[in-house]
Amino acid sequence: MFRLVGVAGDVRGKKFSLDEGENTFGSDMGADNQILYKGISKKHFSVLLNSDFVSLKDLGSSNGTFVNNKIVQEKSLREGDVISIPGASFKLIKIKIKKIKKQTYVEEKEEVPNSLSGKVNFYFKNKFMPMIFSMNQNSEWKNLVGLFITAAVALIVFVSVSSVLDRTEGLVLSEVVNRVKQHAEEVSRRNSAYLYQNEFDQINLNFLEREKSVVEYYLLDRKGIVVKSTERKNVYVNHPFTVDAKSAIESKNDYNYYYVENLGEGKIGVAKGIFARNLESQRDQVVGVISIVFNPESLIELENLSSVSYLEALLKSALLGFLCYLLIYFLTQKHLEVLVQESNQLIQGSKNKIEKKILFDEMKPLESIINQTVSQLNELKGGEEVSFDSMESDEDYITSLSEIVAGYPGAGLVLNAEKQIKRINQEAEDLIGIRENLSLDQDLSDIIRDQSLVAKIISLCDQSSDELGANCEEIGDISGTEYTITVSTLMGKDGYAKAHIIGFKQA
Repeated sequence: MFRLVGVAGDVRGKKFSLDEGENTFGSDMGADNQILYKGISKKHFSVLLNSDFVSLKDLGSSNGTFVNNKIVQEKSLREGDVISIPGASFKLIKIKIKKIKKQTYVEEKEEVPNSLSGKVNFYFKNKFMPMIFSMNQNSEWKNLVGLFITAAVALIVFVSVSSVLDRTEGLVLSEVVNRVKQHAEEVSRRNSAYLYQNEFDQINLNFLEREKSVVEYYLLDRKGIVVKSTERKNVYVNHPFTVDAKSAIESKNDYNYYYVENLGEGKIGVAKGIFARNLESQRDQVVGVISIVFNPESLIELENLSSVSYLEALLKSALLGFLCYLLIYFLTQKHLEVLVQESNQLIQGSKNKIEKKILFDEMKPLESIINQTVSQLNELKGGEEVSFDSMESDEDYITSLSEIVAGYPGAGLVLNAEKQIKRINQEAEDLIGIRENLSLDQDLSDIIRDQSLVAKIISLCDQSSDELGANCEEIGDISGTEYTITVSTLMGKDGYAKAHIIGFKQA
């Protein structure tokens, strides 16, 4: 069983099965295989299949029929012969029916591990991550990565900075409380006797009034009447903190007990009971309460420091997070680019399998599937598995064109089949503005800034390849001057383009 496979022109990749007997090709609707291209006759040629014998006959076409680049009227064909007509080329392929075992994918159900770390990994992967995957259906991967890194940065800043500031605040508060306790102790020491004897005129709190950090204070007698204060006196106390402090101190009835409360906005409240000796019972009893509200400059500075520290940490972490995002994004993108590039080389026949040098173990199953898929496609296309070891290397073709460019009368360069630069002469370096030592093995589109020029060159390379290496040219603008860009392609024996030579001549 034979078929014709399109290898150039608009029929590239198309398959035409050949039946026993005569198979006609042409633009006429009555042809067995209708091909509608300019220059093709209504009935251009026919292929006669008789068991394993195949022959071709030109049917009086206007532009002729070629076999292996030679015009023929009638010729017997062998497997691998190339038939060419205007705008199209076909290769004769012998098909050997071969069954390919169908592979069935069965998803294995993952069991919950016994270890704690295994369980955490399992539930994170199978319970939490599906929610993220659903988000990925509506949002681009790179946007999600940026969002998660931003959230992680904000969380790390909050946790790390707040813990440090909390410890610092704790130390400052401790020092402040100890300082206020000293003031309260001093009030108690100086005035306990006066309170016990109700000699309120003798009470002296001048040192508290001179203390800049003291916002307000209240000295109460045992009945809760304000004896001395920064506000009113001789009234029952109604200051919330002082009222709570008096109740707590009376319930404790302990000389060493201090009632302390953080009142917010940098204010600290400290209260202490004032005790005096009852001569009748020979016991100490509460005769008053001193309540002090303190607002030290250290706490104000600490609040300002907290705001500044958060801002500085957030800005620095945001910069590091952005750099981390770029590293993750471009590192992942590079693996995909290399996979696409090597997949194309695999399809074109210049490689026998995908062999990425950069490591990404999670992509190896995908690489294996691509290798197997291309191998099976080649089996179906050519009737038998293609031996990639027999594929031609492009090195000899590139070397030949490089020698030509070295003695080229004008600007010239050589590209391989993947449009990577392999050779540039001095004239081309000066014309295009690139240097050979910095651009070898680089993609043309990554080196030349003028993308319109790149598009013209790539288009001409593809056109020349489709026309089996024919010389193709087009006018292009380079730095304000028109040049004729000429491209010729060397085709390999396997029918694939191996190297391109590009010349530039001022129009």
